[in-house]
Amino acid sequence: MTNTALILDIKGSKNMSNDERAHAQEKLYDIINIINSVYREKIKYKLEFSGGDGVEGSFADPSSAIRCYTFIMSAFHPYVARCGIGIGDLVEMPYESSNMADGPSYHRANDALSLAKARGYELLFMSDGEGDRFINQYLTVAQMLLSGQSQKQRIVNNIVFLLDPLTFPGMDMIGYRGGAGAYIEESAGSYGQRPDGAAGAREKDVSGAYPEFGRYKFDALGNGEAVFDECLPFDVRRLYTKKYGDEALMGRTIDGKVQTAIGRMLGVSSENVRQMINKGHVDTIRSLFISASAMAVHFSER
Repeated sequence: MTNTALILDIKGSKNMSNDERAHAQEKLYDIINIINSVYREKIKYKLEFSGGDGVEGSFADPSSAIRCYTFIMSAFHPYVARCGIGIGDLVEMPYESSNMADGPSYHRANDALSLAKARGYELLFMSDGEGDRFINQYLTVAQMLLSGQSQKQRIVNNIVFLLDPLTFPGMDMIGYRGGAGAYIEESAGSYGQRPDGAAGAREKDVSGAYPEFGRYKFDALGNGEAVFDECLPFDVRRLYTKKYGDEALMGRTIDGKVQTAIGRMLGVSSENVRQMINKGHVDTIRSLFISASAMAVHFSER
């Protein structure tokens, strides 16, 4: 049976203090519980800790695994999860646990994770197929652009991915809205802080200043359904719409209402958000993840 396995761990956990490692593991535990609930229709074996800070699970298709990774990437910040995704057969066991599953998909996911660690990446894909090199090119360029972002650009990047997620059919959008809200608010609260956690001298510290975030999140966007209830075909069409022509290849995936909502959330202008999105290549990063997802499905079905 063809399967998509995902294996990840926490980058740098061995160098963390006991308290910091415990906090990172607790945060990751909460995130994977949201994934197991919200994305359950695409999950074969739910994500669960396999020992230490390792997590593994399996999905019905590679697009779902990549899109779930983007949620982990954005919600887990400032911690980093390194991840390997593998496609192949699945040896199913008479237990409902990813820890008891086996087969080439898990072996390839583990190999992809090991290779990511060795080469300094955060996500690699492996199927032993002809499409691997193309898919990983998209993923590694996205990671290169992410690594070049400033602190504020990365925060805006994370909020964009969380507020306007890369979705797929069967995703529990009501559950997603409830689960993602806390991480969007956490990101917004860190915007006016220096890397050491102190408020910047000229920056607005908005930490804790958003008690009605959930209500605002949807009202500010106007038609929330247009932003949240999207699936892979819509994402792909949005990249290649006639409205943008050749410029679509540069990535135009972010609705103007999302920029306006983020500006209000951070206490800055929509133009300020637009500039950070442009300078941080957020549209292009989203385009690369969307394209990698679509390409992974294409090659896995051949």
